[in-house]
Amino acid sequence: QIYKAFDVTTDVERRKIVLLVAHLTPVKNYKSIDQKYAKINIQGALILQDWVKFPSAYSTAIAEGLVAMPVATMCRWARNSTGSRVIEAVLRSSTVPVKQKRKIVFNFSTHYTEIGCDKYGSHIVDACWEASNLEVKEKILREIRDSEARFQDSPFGRHVLRNCHLESYKRSPREWLVRMRGYEKRKQIMREIIEDGNVPAADAKKDDATGKKRSKRKKRVADEIEEDEIDTLFRQQDKEDKPNKSKKRAKKRNS
Repeated sequence: QIYKAFDVTTDVERRKIVLLVAHLTPVKNYKSIDQKYAKINIQGALILQDWVKFPSAYSTAIAEGLVAMPVATMCRWARNSTGSRVIEAVLRSSTVPVKQKRKIVFNFSTHYTEIGCDKYGSHIVDACWEASNLEVKEKILREIRDSEARFQDSPFGRHVLRNCHLESYKRSPREWLVRMRGYEKRKQIMREIIEDGNVPAADAKKDDATGKKRSKRKKRVADEIEEDEIDTLFRQQDKEDKPNKSKKRAKKRNS
């Protein structure tokens, strides 16, 4: 019905649906949209934000529309109070496939400094961070690290630095990786707990054996997290103790 309202019929036109809805413009007037200066319509943006709440068969169209947009336009949207809400809604949607989210994250590559120091863009960097795996997160962090001075000069940029744990990464990339793995495991456990809580009682009885297996897996993962964190603490303690031990040896030699 939305495609019909905007006179969209072909696949090429469907890839433009995000811009058409955002400006409440039918496809015949698409060329008249000045993407650099045209104001995003609030009602159109709200339609897009609600659209991504629908099942993936429908919400994927919005993600594909964003990916098809020129990167320069995406960056302008990321720094816009209305446009940023559309991008963030897509990245945080539970129905948009991870593959589509990763394409959006990839499109922002080399532009994280540009958007990360902005009032609205900093929220997009946070959303991209949450939608990324550890490998992509490290790439984003390296880009941010190379422009750390700019981030430090911006109150919104400093917020991004804290969320990415840049100081931890600079001290020890390995410890940063351990911390991030623990965070990802905790997030997975919480997701499974929420999913288990949403299982109907009748289905829960059928899946009792499966539930026990899940509980064991959660316990094992929790133990791994605890071990990782304990190992990290011991390494930090060893670093602190080494200078003290050296001082004690020096005192003995002097005496």
